[in-house]
Amino acid sequence: MKELLYDIVQTNFAPLFTVVLFVYIVKIDTLIERRVQKLFLLEICCVFIMKLVSIADVVLESMSGPNIRLIRLAVNTLYFGVPPIAFIIITNIFEDLTKKKWYKYYLIPEIASLTVCTWSCFSGAIFSVTEDNVFIRGPLYAVPFIFALFYYIFFFYITATQKKTQSVKTESIFLTIVFTALVISTLIEIFTKRYFILWTTTYICVILYFSLINIHKILYDSLSDAYTRLAFSGLLERYDKRHGFTVAMIDINNLKYLNDTFGHLEGDKAVISVAATIIKNKSKSMKLFRYGGDEFVLTGKANQTDEIRKVLEKSRFEVGDIQGEPITFAFGITEYHPDEDLHVVLNNVDRYMYEDKKQFKKNN
Repeated sequence: MKELLYDIVQTNFAPLFTVVLFVYIVKIDTLIERRVQKLFLLEICCVFIMKLVSIADVVLESMSGPNIRLIRLAVNTLYFGVPPIAFIIITNIFEDLTKKKWYKYYLIPEIASLTVCTWSCFSGAIFSVTEDNVFIRGPLYAVPFIFALFYYIFFFYITATQKKTQSVKTESIFLTIVFTALVISTLIEIFTKRYFILWTTTYICVILYFSLINIHKILYDSLSDAYTRLAFSGLLERYDKRHGFTVAMIDINNLKYLNDTFGHLEGDKAVISVAATIIKNKSKSMKLFRYGGDEFVLTGKANQTDEIRKVLEKSRFEVGDIQGEPITFAFGITEYHPDEDLHVVLNNVDRYMYEDKKQFKKNN
């Protein structure tokens, strides 16, 4: 017994301590919205409790006594019935499902999972524990996994109906990998009779997901879905100075007039429309950054001046209007060549953009 406890402490001290530390980090984080923060705390508390449940079953397995069987039945009811909750919470972090009319029906498989596992305490359908404290699998042992699989499949429906912004695409790919890892770890536990795999995998994935969301807050502009100016600064440091690159400076015309005339919400729509149109038309090798309130930067590989010009000319034609007032933008393009001063290049492209803006004002 003493050796068993040593093994449990050795195996679980680091994960449990990490969970406690993660709670503190989530609570002091100011980048994520309050709803998401609460869900992360709920998820990590669920993981913490289920890790303790897993430990409890391992300890109880080596014990004997009149009430041990009943306690193990209760512990295994939680162990087999709770896992779908991890899928539910993570999916709600990705998209708030509580506002959906069908949300109460979405919870039915989890309620059914807990009900079936509770019923198994009396019927032995999923599992049973003998009077000698021996755990036995029931004929419906895989049923809890099927309930969890429902939420795995349903997640793909959620991602299919989401608006495909740059950040959402990255998040969808990440969560697909996470959900697949959770399903695989569940299967490993079912067929190998191993403990701790599922919930250790879950807490690692939750921490990584939290990190990804914070990275997105830094990398992506929340209004336009373009990359941020900070991301642009990082990109300049990584660009291959041996081959150079192409850069375009973009400035929305008369944004102040749109804000003053139609309100800032309509002005925001103009920013969103310009960014969305350019993102739709650009190639994969190009990146769009929001450089300031009404300014964007579009970058591409070396010798892409003509391609970027075509993208921006097409976007300028397609960008639309705000309450009948056309949305327009000016731009300038240049190339950075090896051995050139980067600051001079950026000043030049800014000057070309303002020349285009002056031409626009002269013509209008």
